[in-house]
Amino acid sequence: PKFIELGDSLLDGVGATSEETSFGFLLYKYLDPAGEMDLINLAVSGAVVNDVLVRQLPRALQENPKSVVLLIGTNNVHDGTSLSEFEKDYREIIDQLTSKTSAKITLITIPYLGSDKILLPPWNAYIDLKTRQYNKVIEKMANEKNLELIDLYHLTRDKFTKTSDLYSPDQFHPSDKGYRLWVDLIKQSLRSDDLKESRDAN
Repeated sequence: PKFIELGDSLLDGVGATSEETSFGFLLYKYLDPAGEMDLINLAVSGAVVNDVLVRQLPRALQENPKSVVLLIGTNNVHDGTSLSEFEKDYREIIDQLTSKTSAKITLITIPYLGSDKILLPPWNAYIDLKTRQYNKVIEKMANEKNLELIDLYHLTRDKFTKTSDLYSPDQFHPSDKGYRLWVDLIKQSLRSDDLKESRDAN
């Protein structure tokens, strides 16, 4: 069975000092702790949503994955892709994954990235607004298709607005510590969701 990751530099591991400390690898180890699936990371630094649709998705479909994780949109936020164009391509990716595979699909919202050293006012507020708009599209898609959603934006935003050792030297991509924090916060969030569901069921 195959565990496939689709996306950009955040899953590709830019900012991490090794593959073992990258977000993609840490997330895979958390979601598949027994190592039952083979990791195939198709994420490419600099990718936008259309790159996933045109270049990464065809390979993913060939692999007949058991699990797929998608994190894309950061570069679209920064290059000014229209919301409608983003939604069109994102929807096509999800439609193909749900119709052509039986994989468990996990969508991850776009995190806020950029320390106060490089994202100065009013640019920081603009980027934050665009990120939230794109994330509404991702959340809508998760709800429509009943897919698992990891809301990385709300889990991590407050911790990533200031310069700190959570950033790698470029002050944009997370450091090893930053990626580890992401996964720790995701673990806490999913555990609390599981607890809530078990309480609701009883």
